[in-house]
Amino acid sequence: MRHILSGLLLAILFLVAMPSALPAADFTFRHYEMKHGLSSNTVYGIIQDVEGYIWIGTDDGLNRFDGREFKVFRTSGREPGSIPGNHIYSPFQDRDGLIWVGTDRGLCSYDPSTDRFDLLTIPGKPETHITKIVQFINQDKEGRIWFSVYEDGVYCYDKAEHILKLYDFKEYTLSRSRGVSLISFYIDRSDQVWASSNNSREKLYRLDKASDTFKPALANMNARELAGIAFYGLTEDAFGNLWAGSWDKGLFNIDRVNQTAYNFFGEEGRKSLLHIHSVMEYEPGVLLIGSDEGISRYSITHQRLTTQSAEVLSNKFVYPIFKDKEGGLWVGTYYGGVNYYSPNQRTFTAYLHNPDEPSISGNVISSLSEDRQGMIWIGTDDGALNRFDPSTHRFTHYEAGPGKLSFHNVHGLCVDGDDLWIGTYTGGLNVLDTRTGRYRYYTSIPWDSTSIDGNSVYSVYKDNDGTIWVGTMWGINQYNRAADHFARKIRINVTTIDMLEHDSVMYFATQGKGLYTFNKRTGVWKRYFYDAANHASLISNDVLSLHVDKTGTLWIGTVSGMCRFDVKANRFIPLDVTFPSNSISYITSEEGVLWISTTKGLIRYEMADNSYRVFTAGDGLSSEQFTPAAGLRSRAGLIYLGSSKGLNVFNPSKIEQNPYVPPVVVSDFKLFNESVSMAQYMQTDRHGNRYLRLPYNKNFITLNFSALSYFAPEKNNSAYKLEGFDTEWSRIGKLTQATYTNLMPGTYVFKVKASNNDGVWNQEGLSLKIVIKRPVWFSNLFLVLYALGIIIGLVF
Repeated sequence: MRHILSGLLLAILFLVAMPSALPAADFTFRHYEMKHGLSSNTVYGIIQDVEGYIWIGTDDGLNRFDGREFKVFRTSGREPGSIPGNHIYSPFQDRDGLIWVGTDRGLCSYDPSTDRFDLLTIPGKPETHITKIVQFINQDKEGRIWFSVYEDGVYCYDKAEHILKLYDFKEYTLSRSRGVSLISFYIDRSDQVWASSNNSREKLYRLDKASDTFKPALANMNARELAGIAFYGLTEDAFGNLWAGSWDKGLFNIDRVNQTAYNFFGEEGRKSLLHIHSVMEYEPGVLLIGSDEGISRYSITHQRLTTQSAEVLSNKFVYPIFKDKEGGLWVGTYYGGVNYYSPNQRTFTAYLHNPDEPSISGNVISSLSEDRQGMIWIGTDDGALNRFDPSTHRFTHYEAGPGKLSFHNVHGLCVDGDDLWIGTYTGGLNVLDTRTGRYRYYTSIPWDSTSIDGNSVYSVYKDNDGTIWVGTMWGINQYNRAADHFARKIRINVTTIDMLEHDSVMYFATQGKGLYTFNKRTGVWKRYFYDAANHASLISNDVLSLHVDKTGTLWIGTVSGMCRFDVKANRFIPLDVTFPSNSISYITSEEGVLWISTTKGLIRYEMADNSYRVFTAGDGLSSEQFTPAAGLRSRAGLIYLGSSKGLNVFNPSKIEQNPYVPPVVVSDFKLFNESVSMAQYMQTDRHGNRYLRLPYNKNFITLNFSALSYFAPEKNNSAYKLEGFDTEWSRIGKLTQATYTNLMPGTYVFKVKASNNDGVWNQEGLSLKIVIKRPVWFSNLFLVLYALGIIIGLVF
């Protein structure tokens, strides 16, 4: 690395102080495949157009995606205006708005204003066009379109002059019987054109503008050094460094000055980057690399390579990687369609069980506790016990077996100094000495009243006096430290799932018999239960979670919603808000805010104005189904939430709103419930404005519209209004369609405004003028004739 170029050194020095926005844990991807409407799971190219649509090229058609639906373009044989081939390699939009599409049957351009594809014809031969495979397309600063054609070379098309020039590379190819095979093509920010080949001597070439020919770009490397190298995925980073992947030799940096390529990895790095297809800069100093081994991150700053777990992708054979205007990451695969990652998902870190790697031992998280060293203890239904170190993100497993845990299904956890109390399902109560790793065991003995009353232990709690309380499927037990035995305090015959102490009163949440309390000062037990005739009663007998906020308010989560307990008035006050799910699994709080996990996502509830925000899998959660009482607020301020699919961790102070104002588009137009091309009815007025002009008998219309924000499109909202018909806005939430029947002739203006997933609205939105023409017998001429006829009739 002694010869590393100065630009790269400057980049590294600059980036040392810059934190990476990419998470330490794996990306959480949303998958789009054929079952979601994608035309094929083999993806070759991805772009975003100026309107905000995502275009995806596959081996069976071109797809336009609005976040909810795919519109597929396929060839219609010889029909004019259709795409020439279904094998789509490379969509590309030029500065004039045309979308160029490279196919297995040549090159065409799509004009959104006409909704048609036009073949690029050979100048001077209007009936002739390129019929070979077109793989790479780009545009230089002069507006010329450059594209590579298999075994022909590179073409440069001057749109203004309609001139097409071929650069054939014949002097460089190894075989005279075959033309050049270009595997990467790129135009950098200085307008330098680059091309690489896998069947030529010098491998990498750049356009010499003085001679208007391609010349070898690695003149200072000999044949032995270049042997076996093929450069894929050429890209330039923010500091002007040129990078390229290779088939089996890892990542290269291209030194323009010294005309040399430097390999960045040793043997191990090359093994994890087998068959690189794409390289892109995700953010300054961080490259993303797509290969047959998945997606990898390379930190230029630290010269560190990290390969993402293949489990997070729908398929590990990664081809195109693309970053959209919103910061979202799109990853195309060879067999698994498209994977999408939202930077909004940086908010949450998900830990899932992966049998092939060191990870959490189970996915169903049932209980959490923090020890004095800040270690997080995690009980699972399906993988026994884990200790998690937040500083290293490493898990230590504690298995079930002789001399170990009595059973692998762990529920209640409670740290007591160096001891960890562990409740198990059917295995009784275990106590782990975390210093020695030794266990002691407590089980239920029916004839011994000093033993716990059942072997299925669901909750363990240490009160303010240091007393250990144990909840089972049968009742509530209290541990006597001096005698090392238990007192069976009360039998209730249902599971006690959660406990807490507030103002010297113990509260016990039960699944089926409401809320029990024990006043430690008076020794009095009370039961609170649901009573349909009493509006001040508990709202449900199935209580799942308990929490006391900083104001001393006791919050109670049930399967029927939330309420707070007014101790002085001895009444329960329901929370007057409707969440996506009323099943409240866990509650914690900060100043004026409640964090509430449910069976349909995570809620951030603002107490001041009774508003809330919902976080779902689209925001990066591993699951939206959170498990009862499986939550923890650590001393470091992190919130840990157990779910039916892994552990989710986040810092509530780091929650940010998506600021992106989404473009609003009409994504589909229907007449009498049949989709038609709106382009055929579009007109231009004398001011150059486009409008929709329809005959009088095509007045049953449906317009589908989209807010082009991809973070969590299922959360985007919209409203519409047809001026000239509607008096008020129709606020339709997550719906995206408006239908009007039997519109009278006249002029209307259709308006749509929409929001992104976080409620940031595009108030200007979309405005479309619609004119319904009058029938000829209602034209001005006919009305004059009618009037004349009436006058003549009256006179004569």
